Amino acid sequence: EYLQLYFPPNVLHFWELEFNFRTRAKIAKHKGKMETMQEGIDSVPSGRVMIFISAHSKEEQGDLFAGEECPQTKPRPIAVKVDQCFSLLFASRMDHLLKGAMVVLLTCAWLVRHERSFQDLHYSLHCLQVSNCVALTAPHLQSYLSSSFLQALLCKTFIEGATLPSSMPFALENSFCIGQHSNVLLFLLTKASSESPCRKFVCSKFFWWNKQTRPYGTCLPLCCPICGALHCWDRPVWSGLIGEGSWSVGCANPHCGLGKNGA
Repeated sequence: EYLQLYFPPNVLHFWELEFNFRTRAKIAKHKGKMETMQEGIDSVPSGRVMIFISAHSKEEQGDLFAGEECPQTKPRPIAVKVDQCFSLLFASRMDHLLKGAMVVLLTCAWLVRHERSFQDLHYSLHCLQVSNCVALTAPHLQSYLSSSFLQALLCKTFIEGATLPSSMPFALENSFCIGQHSNVLLFLLTKASSESPCRKFVCSKFFWWNKQTRPYGTCLPLCCPICGALHCWDRPVWSGLIGEGSWSVGCANPHCGLGKNGA
């Protein structure tokens, strides 16, 4: 509805599909749904597709949940490796739609926090040849907090025609909630050149910075864990040489037992 006002009738297509890969029959059913969807949007030009994937990720490995076992008695979610999940999601000859598309991953941090799942994601994005991918790093992601951020991205890319990388600063500046809730990762597919004929993904990390509550992207608790004082943090202090050292922050309460280095 947010975008419909800016486009003529029958130009903007929106599809929502639930996926469940528990059995071969369900995988085949999903494949049929994807083929039906493609028939409706086959005329969409390359680079004008945005894909949102909403799924839970497993805390121990970063795998994506893709269905449930024993749904009639005691449902138990099942998780599959990231590359396997992507291959099942887009198994129906979607190359012409995926090439140059933008992907938004509404998943918890575990997908990008574990090295194996992160590498599997990188591999999958490269195989699909999407142009950009946005991922969030909140351990317990609340998708609704990303709504203003995503609306700003859609406004800049689909309405104003800007590229997704150039739209990131505007979207982040106009979304206070996402900055407090999660860092944002942007995967960008580089262009081939004579020096680097193979295209690759470069990952950039955006984080919200506030000297009182989140210095250098690190969240500070609302109260001191030692004395319990609220909003008590001193300004961050650098310890060490240039390029080698660490930042520390201490409690401003003079009677607190927390050291000046935060220990």
